[in-house]
Amino acid sequence: DKARGAVALAGRAGADLSERLARMPEADTRRVVTAAYQQLLAAGEAEAKATSLLHASQVQVQEARRSLQETRALASAQADAAARELDARLTATQREYEAKLRFVFEQLQEAQAQARGGSADTGSSYPS
Repeated sequence: DKARGAVALAGRAGADLSERLARMPEADTRRVVTAAYQQLLAAGEAEAKATSLLHASQVQVQEARRSLQETRALASAQADAAARELDARLTATQREYEAKLRFVFEQLQEAQAQARGGSADTGSSYPS
């Protein structure tokens, strides 16, 4: 309904304009038509500028998305490398403590064997 009303209003305005232009002196009619044409040109230029700015904004958004993807990929690779490094350090530390713990248990077994009265050689080895 609103669209129909707007179309009807535009039709009445167009008819009213035609009647008024027909009654105006030719010089005034030329001035009105020239002014309307200049406004139309200005609107076209403004639309062209807006379209250009929109395109530039779209290009910037695409570049920002690409840069974000690259940054995410780099951050992910760095996080993976850091996780591998941490895992390697933890594994090395775990192995070191396991070796020390084995040594302590071997020493404890030797001490227990000696405490029982025998000097049994348990074949303990020292970790490297």
